[in-house]
Amino acid sequence: MRFKCSAVLGVVALVAAVGLSPAASAAPTSVKMATFTSASPFPETPIGAPIGRAIESITNSGGIESAAGDTSAALPRPAIPSPQESEALKPQKQYSSNQAGEPSTQSPSSTSSTVDFGACRNNPSGAAAEGVVIDRFNFCRHYYSKCILYGIAGEILGVLDWRVTEVGRGASSNLDGNEALISAEMTEFKTSGFYNDSSRLTIYLGTNAKQGQKACYVKGALNPITNTVAQWKANGLLGWSILNDENLGTDNEKIVNCMWSIYNRSAPYLETWTNWATVPFQDIRFDHAIYLPQRMGAVFSRVIPVMRYSRTDPRVKGVAEHIYTAFTNPNSTLPARTDNGTKTIPGNFKATTPSLITRLYPQDNPIAQQAYRDNRAEVSRACAPLPHKPDEECDEFPFASTWEGAGRGDGNFSVQYVDGTQNGNAGTDLGIWYGSERIIHNDKFAVEILP
Repeated sequence: MRFKCSAVLGVVALVAAVGLSPAASAAPTSVKMATFTSASPFPETPIGAPIGRAIESITNSGGIESAAGDTSAALPRPAIPSPQESEALKPQKQYSSNQAGEPSTQSPSSTSSTVDFGACRNNPSGAAAEGVVIDRFNFCRHYYSKCILYGIAGEILGVLDWRVTEVGRGASSNLDGNEALISAEMTEFKTSGFYNDSSRLTIYLGTNAKQGQKACYVKGALNPITNTVAQWKANGLLGWSILNDENLGTDNEKIVNCMWSIYNRSAPYLETWTNWATVPFQDIRFDHAIYLPQRMGAVFSRVIPVMRYSRTDPRVKGVAEHIYTAFTNPNSTLPARTDNGTKTIPGNFKATTPSLITRLYPQDNPIAQQAYRDNRAEVSRACAPLPHKPDEECDEFPFASTWEGAGRGDGNFSVQYVDGTQNGNAGTDLGIWYGSERIIHNDKFAVEILP
């Protein structure tokens, strides 16, 4: 984890009020800054110690020194990632929700708008450089920051330490609208040398979007905000609302891919500002999918959602058993591949390499509509010769509402007659889950079958 903050600052003849001895407070010809972040508290950094020794101690304890950043006062924003960077940022982490899509119990926020920063700090995954996307509606990140002011000879002249906890909440209901909420708490401030309670710290939430800089923006908050360290100690809470302009969105769902990051810059004294500093940006996807029950919403997109059925749930038992067989013994399922090849049925969350399936909304465009028709037609052909009881229905996997369905033509699908009520329940649960998790056209997901 790193901040982008490193600077050479012009000299100002300073007062001895910062607590240095006359010899130590003699103004050097120039000063420099180094900034670090760490998942754990930093070791002590004594005034007067050599910067090289301090850097060695910090890095040995897991801290990371930042690269040089921008010293200008211009407000920063995340850079649009290159195609290669975008590929690296594709979701890797997966999580499961139940059939009803209930919120995760790990959530650091709640529907009452109360943010539990302590829950975030207690989540060890939140200490990663990019934080942790708990589920599509909850984000957490926490880290320690340190800025060191040192002289041209390398002697440390001032130190500022503090801790940052970030909590994000997406928009999952019409009450939320298309508003994502980002909250931050700054705590555990420590100062020494030229950094003191009168030093200033500016905090700014910067946004950008693949659809253009105006496609998402911060609303209703003083942004940036500058306070003295003493003021931040008294109240280190911050909150922002991120909105989007659907007119700039893409596709039928008016998608806006928004990037956000919290920046800071500090002035130990007078106008000796450091560079802007930040941590890796995070993503929020806004959409206006009119086919979902909640027609607008916002999700943290660096996570792969997983739909879950249980083989012991009497409501959906037959469907769960069918999908379980498709995953664990695909060649035993019907129909057999016409080329007698080995079946590989996608969508298995528990596969050695988890595979994904992709939502297909037939009314999105003519190609999608034809793909859905092909899925249904192929399932009907496969089911027609199979014996079944009057109260049974033909279940298919992958679902007809995915691009990987039976109509794809590769034979990697399964059909089986199951109890009609259970089949209906499973379909209803899938539809509810699509809505609650905001699974829109072309979204990827996986399926997990529980015992």
